[in-house]
Amino acid sequence: MQKKATHFESEIQKYVSLNQYVSHNGVVIFGGSESHEVSLDEIKDAFNLDEHVYNRSFSGMTLDDASDLYDKTVAAMKPSAVLLQIGAADTPDNFDEKFLALVSHIKEVSKGAKIYIVGYRDEAKSDLNDRLMKLAYLAACEFVAIADSSRTASRSKVEMMNFLDNCGFVCPIKRRRSITDLTQLIFGASI
Repeated sequence: MQKKATHFESEIQKYVSLNQYVSHNGVVIFGGSESHEVSLDEIKDAFNLDEHVYNRSFSGMTLDDASDLYDKTVAAMKPSAVLLQIGAADTPDNFDEKFLALVSHIKEVSKGAKIYIVGYRDEAKSDLNDRLMKLAYLAACEFVAIADSSRTASRSKVEMMNFLDNCGFVCPIKRRRSITDLTQLIFGASI
């Protein structure tokens, strides 16, 4: 475990440094390898997102690491919502207990923040998605399914939004999407 903590140290320092520039009450992506790969800048540009969304994910993070990493990199941000995608790198040993303990910890540390459990796009992880959906229900959180087809749907959403924008149909009023829609856009558009 010590080796892993050292592995995360540079990423922790980077996130802590970036946190001085964030807006409180934003949306935070917190997860493992797949979440770490989300390209927020490109997605924000493609979908004209003006929501405050930040990624504080760690490649290789497990449930054993998560509470400590959350405290060090996310808690001070005072998020209004946490998009939690974790579990793919974990073993089945005490998975449910560890997952529910993490959610409980996040609720305690970030009082008032809504937690959304994000599924995985990979069809091979359908058993994990089923488990995460049940745990979301037990933890009184919303589960957001990310389907394989979401990449195609996201591409057509981008094309439609660009078409409407080019035709002048986009309303200049600031758009607010539901967190579920925002999550599906972010994780559906990521590679």
